[in-house]
Amino acid sequence: MEHEIRRADRAEQRLDLAETRARELSTKFGAAEAARQTAEFEASRLRDEMKRLQMQADSFERGLKRAQEDVEKLDKRRTEAEENASKSRDAARKLQIVVSEYQTRDEGREEARRKEIQKWYDVGRKEGWDAGQTDGYKDGKKDGFRDGKSVGYDEGKKVGREKGLAEGKERGRKEERQYAMKAFEKLLVEEEKQERSGPEFPMPEITGPTKTDSIRRWADSAYFEEQSEGQESRESRDTRPQQALSRGSPNSFEMV
Repeated sequence: MEHEIRRADRAEQRLDLAETRARELSTKFGAAEAARQTAEFEASRLRDEMKRLQMQADSFERGLKRAQEDVEKLDKRRTEAEENASKSRDAARKLQIVVSEYQTRDEGREEARRKEIQKWYDVGRKEGWDAGQTDGYKDGKKDGFRDGKSVGYDEGKKVGREKGLAEGKERGRKEERQYAMKAFEKLLVEEEKQERSGPEFPMPEITGPTKTDSIRRWADSAYFEEQSEGQESRESRDTRPQQALSRGSPNSFEMV
């Protein structure tokens, strides 16, 4: 029984080996087929490439023939051009001789002409300089006076504006102070009248020497403190609180 089992195992192993070899052969056959197809494709590509190269060679050969023909034509033209150039040089030498003779005759006249031109140029330049110097002096004097007047006006206007602005600020502060003091004095009179007549809502009592002195000191310190000259900005001036008596009640203040 064991002998039969071993025989069956060996048979199975041989079968597996045969299947493995069959797969390997199939794989090799597929690779060989792919290699054959690749070789055929490469051969076809090489044939097409050879045809293309042959066509290029034929085209180059035709171009070479045309180039040779062009070279021959250019050689012929070069020969003709050299002959024409030789003739032109001969004609130029003859013309140069004629021109040299003409220049020799004309040099004397040209030299005299240059001297006369230089002479009268110097005369005209001197007269023109004198006339230009006179006109330039007049124009410069006129323009300088006009420009100086304009600059002086602007400078004077700037200085005057700064001076007027400073004086206006000082005057405004004084008038504002006087107006505030009058308003406080009027308020004080009204308060004294109410105190004598017995006000319905008593005001808080102000301790100190006198009510008048306290209110004036408060007004001086709160709203009219002196500042350094030229350092008060327009914004602080516009936003500074001002007090005035309200039209509705003599005992109340209105912030303006």
